[in-house]
Amino acid sequence: MEQETVFGKYHILRLLGRGGMGVVYLAEDTTLGREVALKVLDQAITSDRRFAERFREEARLIATLEHPRIVGIHALEQVDGIWCIDMPYLRGGSLFDALTANVLTPAQMVRLCGQALDALACCHQAGVVHRDIKPANILLTETGDAVVSDFGLAKILAEEQAAQLRGGSSSGLFMGTPKYAPPESWDGCGPTPAWDVYSIGMILYEGIAGRPPYTAETPLALMKQMVNCPIPPLGEVTASVSPELSALVAAMLAGEAEARPANASEALDQLRKTPEFAAGTESDAVTVVRRVRKHQRKLQRFRFHGSWWTGMTVAFIAVLLLVAGAVFLVAGDGNPSPSAPPIAFLPAASEWPCELLDISDSESPACIGYLEKQGDVMELAAFDAARLYLMTLRQLSAEQVAVEGFWAQYGDLTGRFFTHGTLRGAGRRMNDVGAISLALEYTNAQDASRQSHSLLIKQSGSGEDKAQFLSRLASAAGIQPMLYNELLPRHLPWAGVFEQQWLAELAFAVTAPFLPNARMEINGALEEDVWQGVPSETDADGGLARSGEARLLLRYDEQALYLGISVPKQVSQPVVIISIVNRFLLPVPESDSWRAEFHEGKVTSSQHLMRNRQIPWTCPWEVKTHDGRPACTCEARIPFDKEGAFPMPAAGVRWRLHCTVLDADAPGHAIAAWGIHEDPEPWKGLLVRFGALSDKEPTGT
Repeated sequence: MEQETVFGKYHILRLLGRGGMGVVYLAEDTTLGREVALKVLDQAITSDRRFAERFREEARLIATLEHPRIVGIHALEQVDGIWCIDMPYLRGGSLFDALTANVLTPAQMVRLCGQALDALACCHQAGVVHRDIKPANILLTETGDAVVSDFGLAKILAEEQAAQLRGGSSSGLFMGTPKYAPPESWDGCGPTPAWDVYSIGMILYEGIAGRPPYTAETPLALMKQMVNCPIPPLGEVTASVSPELSALVAAMLAGEAEARPANASEALDQLRKTPEFAAGTESDAVTVVRRVRKHQRKLQRFRFHGSWWTGMTVAFIAVLLLVAGAVFLVAGDGNPSPSAPPIAFLPAASEWPCELLDISDSESPACIGYLEKQGDVMELAAFDAARLYLMTLRQLSAEQVAVEGFWAQYGDLTGRFFTHGTLRGAGRRMNDVGAISLALEYTNAQDASRQSHSLLIKQSGSGEDKAQFLSRLASAAGIQPMLYNELLPRHLPWAGVFEQQWLAELAFAVTAPFLPNARMEINGALEEDVWQGVPSETDADGGLARSGEARLLLRYDEQALYLGISVPKQVSQPVVIISIVNRFLLPVPESDSWRAEFHEGKVTSSQHLMRNRQIPWTCPWEVKTHDGRPACTCEARIPFDKEGAFPMPAAGVRWRLHCTVLDADAPGHAIAAWGIHEDPEPWKGLLVRFGALSDKEPTGT
């Protein structure tokens, strides 16, 4: 929503922030005439009636937690079918802002975490575990006191994500913020009060040491550090810390939940015995400057007692950076390197590897892009680990283009926060630096808010061809999970276009027709009628994929996915290798994959990898080969398991599949292969799309 929007009884004043459940606005309650923080929940989450019921029940429970250190709930509202939470608006920023400004002493840090523990003690006594304690959820009042927010929301979001995960339609595989979550959270264990105690211990450690004990930037790397790297005692990292506080933080960060203080009350009792707690008086003075979000073009200073010099220095430097960036965008020419060759506005080549730079945010990494020219139109696809762009650039004059397209991104590689929308704007050439500058307006599809960004398309010096670009695209940590878990389930047409024009070029895409009660006999002969013809107009390719003269046919029913293979030559000792990815995790190279090898119909090897770890698995797949001279045929059955890892996929769901046929007498040479035989990474296999259950049923985009 834009500023000055009327939303029910609320007058939207400005955007405050975004989170895993939705968007938070500063709004005026026009009925009572007061400013409130209005959290508008994402409709993609709340559209389920069962979720709405759980949400109301949990909110009622949280409303009973009356405590001065807990952010209360004024009201639950539903405006035009959209759920929102009316909460008090606190002007002091958050503990995250204070940590970013690096202005807290150990005593101040202990005092604030003690106040958070006081709030959590009330919670734990009522049987509520927060499970997403982090600096951003510890808010600060104008008097510099800590209050805890977002109680209950983590629980219902976790339940929703678990339900979606069982249905194979969400990337939300982890609840909480990995950096502050205890080891047991990675094993899917139910939360206990010791979970919140660990999170406060992690915040204490980071705030006092000036850095977190783990420096990993991805969830997998974080798990490895947790397993392999013991946390150094706080007293060894910061000499000024008392032995009592160092010992308590170590206990709060114990790997086993049983070794920690059992709950917040017990942890607070021990914290009160430390010298730092006694020193953390109200008179300590700091100034906090809130982090400027990407969509905001101004600095906001928040009073938190005392000296202003640190905040003013940060503000002055930030303004200088913004002005410098603006001059660069407006001038464009500057003093480019004399060796930079000029380029034609539309590249002479039909394909152009490039980088996409967000000048509005100098901290954003460059996206890898690829331009394809068709007359006066260029199609651009660009991505990084967690962002995706699809744009059309239309030439208006020798130097100007009109731009329109789409964007999507994860907030981080946990996949907990996802946004998407449209973009449009204009661009111009910058011949002296061999680039195209774009001024774009982004519209968020979830709340209609708008942001301005300035991008630079710069020709890449990598020299990679399109195949290499597509290979990197398929392996990007978040792109396939974003496409298959977020965009396509929302039935966004541009997601299907992106898949067809880009991802499907790397490996063939095929639709598996649905055949109710197929009653297949797996004997390898391909004699059943279901292997013949195109069953419906909605599945026009007939489930056929070719590899030279060899054919792979795909069908499915309520029980299984069926593969029919026909190789137009005799194979003395056929070997069939099948690998499947049926769920796209973040990052995608850690997706679950299954692989089995069959020799003359018998399983000779099988492997199940989950998060790159081998999991015990007895292969239930069935493969039979038939020597129908001069051809060799094969049938395979991949059974669905309603309660296990292979539930029957919904129409429109995608899998990745590799299938290779070898001759045991010449194992180094593939007779036929679907997917990329030379690069058998399972997430780059043949794209299998499950067709409609009937001709009238939609199959997604």
